[in-house]
Amino acid sequence: AGGGALPPENEEATGEATEEKASRRGEVRPGVVGGGRQKERALEMDHVCFRCADEKEYLVTCRAVEALGHVRLVESQVGGRAVSMFALKPPLRLPSGFTVSCLEVPAPKPGRRYPSGLEHAELVVPGMHPKRFAQRVAALAREADEVAPVFDTRALHKVSNPDVSLAFKAVPKWGDVAVKFHEKPIYQVVAEEKAEATAAAAKIAASPSHKVRAVEGGGRVP
Repeated sequence: AGGGALPPENEEATGEATEEKASRRGEVRPGVVGGGRQKERALEMDHVCFRCADEKEYLVTCRAVEALGHVRLVESQVGGRAVSMFALKPPLRLPSGFTVSCLEVPAPKPGRRYPSGLEHAELVVPGMHPKRFAQRVAALAREADEVAPVFDTRALHKVSNPDVSLAFKAVPKWGDVAVKFHEKPIYQVVAEEKAEATAAAAKIAASPSHKVRAVEGGGRVP
C-alpha cells in the first residue's frame, strides 16, 4: 500500500486533486486539494507481521531479530501459540514513505503449518473505530462511483484493538497477504497492557489476604 489519508468527514474536496507525499514517523499525507492544503487523517503503518512455518523457524527468527539489535517488547500466548512483538531499532523505512516501528513474529498454531513470509501489515486510523473506518471508505467509494472494497470484519469482536482487513491474493514475492486497519498503534497497546498488568500485580500484593498468605508461607511482607 502506498500512502493514505481519509478526507475529513465534515469537509468536501473541490477542484482537481494532486498528491504530494511526505513522511513523518511513518505518516503519509496526500496534500493539495482544490488549491489549498486540506487537513486529513494520516495513516501510520505501525507494524508488519512475518509468519513462520514451524516452531523451529519461529525460535530461529526471534533470535536473529534480537541479534540485529531489535528489542522484544513482549512474547505472549495467543490462540495457543507464541507471538513476539519487536520494536525495530532503527525503524524500517519503506520506499512508499511509511516508517514501520514494530515487527510481529507469530509461531504457527498447534497442528498447522504456514508458508513463511509476510502475512500482513497494519495501519493506524487514529480517532476512528475500524467499523466506522470501513463505512467511511465505502461512502467515499460510492461518492466516486467506484466499487467499495469488501472488508473482513471478523476481528471487530476483539476486546483489545479491534480491526478490519483487506485481503490481497498472489502478491508477487509474498503470496496472499492482508492489510489491517485499527485505531491504536501496537506499541501503545503493548505499553497499556503492561501498565495494567503492573497495576493489577501491585493491587494484589497490597491486599490484606496476600499479606496473610505471605506470612503463613514464611515470606516477607513488603
